[in-house]
Amino acid sequence: MHFLPRELWLEVFDFLRGPAHDPSFPHFQALPVKYIKSLLLVSRYFHQLAEPAIYESFTLNSRNAIKTDQSAGIMQRLYAKPIRMTWVKYLFVDLWTERSTDFPSHKVSELLPRLTELKGLRLVYFKGQSEIFPIVCGLNHLIHLYVDRVTLSGDPNDPAVGDISSVQGLANLQSLSLFNRQTADSPFHIIALLPNLTELRLSIPNATHLWAITNQAQASPYRFENLRIFESYEPLQPGSFEQLYSFLGSCPKLRVLSLNPSTAVQSPTPEPMLTFPSTSIPLLESFTGSLKVAEAIIPGRPVHEIHILLAPKDWRHITDDHLETLASGTVPVRHLHLETYLWLESWLKSVSQTFEAVEEFDLRFWADHFGTVAKYPMNELKHFKKLRRLRIRKGAGSAFTGDTQAVPAPEPENVQRKFLQDLDKGGLYPLLEEVEISGRNEWVKREGQWIHRV
Repeated sequence: MHFLPRELWLEVFDFLRGPAHDPSFPHFQALPVKYIKSLLLVSRYFHQLAEPAIYESFTLNSRNAIKTDQSAGIMQRLYAKPIRMTWVKYLFVDLWTERSTDFPSHKVSELLPRLTELKGLRLVYFKGQSEIFPIVCGLNHLIHLYVDRVTLSGDPNDPAVGDISSVQGLANLQSLSLFNRQTADSPFHIIALLPNLTELRLSIPNATHLWAITNQAQASPYRFENLRIFESYEPLQPGSFEQLYSFLGSCPKLRVLSLNPSTAVQSPTPEPMLTFPSTSIPLLESFTGSLKVAEAIIPGRPVHEIHILLAPKDWRHITDDHLETLASGTVPVRHLHLETYLWLESWLKSVSQTFEAVEEFDLRFWADHFGTVAKYPMNELKHFKKLRRLRIRKGAGSAFTGDTQAVPAPEPENVQRKFLQDLDKGGLYPLLEEVEISGRNEWVKREGQWIHRV
């Protein structure tokens, strides 16, 4: 079989390896290579073709003695044959604790500059290395960078650090995720200096840092002109919306906006929510956050995907006016995701009437007063005539209080089938083809029959 062209064999290896992974948050993990490893033993020719795929993506992990030894072995093999370093495209470094002197963090710092073709890097718990920031800035091919609880040097008051030349090696960076808990070590000052940044995910501890980012953008020749995705994982404090609005005003091409749902929940007054500039983020397509912020941002924009987490005080008092505001974008909402405390029949009926064009509906509630899926009043959603995918999740805990509950055990299959049969009765959902119950059971319709997807 060696007569087949090299390019064709490489395609075969790609197929065996599985779908290409996305190294950006939150789906960064090493590619499965067990099938590729078996091909190494077929012949010398196969070994030459398959070996680069082995080193394309891997993890250096020190969370236990076994993983530490495995990681040390990987590094030894890289140094034993330096060309292997040029094959590395994606690297995940998790130095939770250094359990072995054979795998200290400084060895990773020495390795990184040698990975000249690195495209994706994830650093977690990488502490105490003052030189890691300039090393990362020198990775010229880096496209995805994820940093979580990592000590990074770089004083924003140092002209040599805040200048564009200090990060010119990151000119190709498209996706940046910063989740540092120590704010002094977070290089927020470099964000606006990245010319090709399209995805930005941050844990911003307070409005001061958001304001610093915005000010840096005003002085940068790039601003955030190419940013498409912005996600913030820390709740902004009341009074921070001027900074938030100013930042969003620097993102003319933003399409996806995700804010911590606790943002504005405790705001003492709704006034700041009413002044969002009508000309900002005109291309927004997807919004995730609280009801109050959604009402300020969605109107007049082409938002077709909405994720709303209703605060305890919201789900009791949501009205048709609230729903009309959420639906006042310039295009019909096709994907609607709601998280609430209880399943309330009255407003769910209004939801289906207001969002008749919805194709995917995801409902998550924390307290189940029905006891079984068979008792869910699905007729309340009968206006979803275009519904294709339905997800119902329960008992996952409150995102506002931090309380969690164990996900309930799957209900008997006969109960689930009865629920699906009831959905089909009366032809209320003629286009429905996928149903997921409690996040554990997925059903798909094939030729009129519901099949349990394993």
